Amino acid sequence: MPSVAELIAALPETTAMANDQEHCLPPALQNAWSLRPVPVGRFQRMRMLGTLQAKIGAAYLFHWLRGWFKDADVNKRLLAETHWRTALSVLDSMSYLRGAAMKVGQTLANFPDIVPREFVETLDQLHFDAPPMHWSLLR
Repeated sequence: MPSVAELIAALPETTAMANDQEHCLPPALQNAWSLRPVPVGRFQRMRMLGTLQAKIGAAYLFHWLRGWFKDADVNKRLLAETHWRTALSVLDSMSYLRGAAMKVGQTLANFPDIVPREFVETLDQLHFDAPPMHWSLLR
């Protein structure tokens, strides 16, 4: 059995932890998520998911239309930007809805072959930066 001193020595250094914190969400954004009221009705939740799907569809449609007038390198950069913006929108919606929607986002973050890399890196924050939900809201 290792001793406590050996376990503490095996922990990563603070510089490595500081580099990991660069990828975390800003505290102001985390606080805003935790203070927003959770939608409780089926209609509200379905409307939120429908709006999210419309935003995603519109973002990629706009990218596709804009791509007609750009060269390949610019189009590739614009696609990456579209992935990031859409991933942030998905992260915001899933953090807001919490519950099963958040679990779907966490599952998508575990399967990098299903969604683009930008989605995986963004949705991975749902594992560690998920806003808390009070026990009284669970049903």
